[in-house]
Amino acid sequence: MTKKNVFTPGPLYEKRKKLLANLKKLNLKTGDIVFNASNVKGPFEIPFAKWVQKYTNSKYSHATIMYVDKDEYYAIDVSDFGTRKLRVLDWFDNWDGVDFCVYRLKNISAFDELNFKDAIIRFIDEDPSYDFNFNDPNKFYCTESVGKIYLDCGYDLGGWY
Repeated sequence: MTKKNVFTPGPLYEKRKKLLANLKKLNLKTGDIVFNASNVKGPFEIPFAKWVQKYTNSKYSHATIMYVDKDEYYAIDVSDFGTRKLRVLDWFDNWDGVDFCVYRLKNISAFDELNFKDAIIRFIDEDPSYDFNFNDPNKFYCTESVGKIYLDCGYDLGGWY
């Protein structure tokens, strides 16, 4: 019987611990938004993430909201794989480059963090599907999911959702 390898490491597998250390220096909080370049491909292997970068004139193609629990960082991700709570260490396998940026509310309070945790858990429990057509109000792509969670917490990100 031939043994089959079921795990194929992503392009940043060897660099993921260093990336995580860089994120930890920022003291991430639940509700922080992380932008990065992903390696996501669309139907028929179309380089979707590269298309997003080109047409938004940005070096980033993906956004996620952070969930911090007992010093472990999680990315709340909506993609063609579904709605997922991924350890950031594993989430790096979806990245295409080592560059990222983090946005945080000014003067975030402990109440805000608890509010974000509750909204994130509700969003995960709803388990919405990925919006392949970008026009279904009950399905989401990455920035829409972040925008919805923020809106559920009382913060309007200006049309993200």
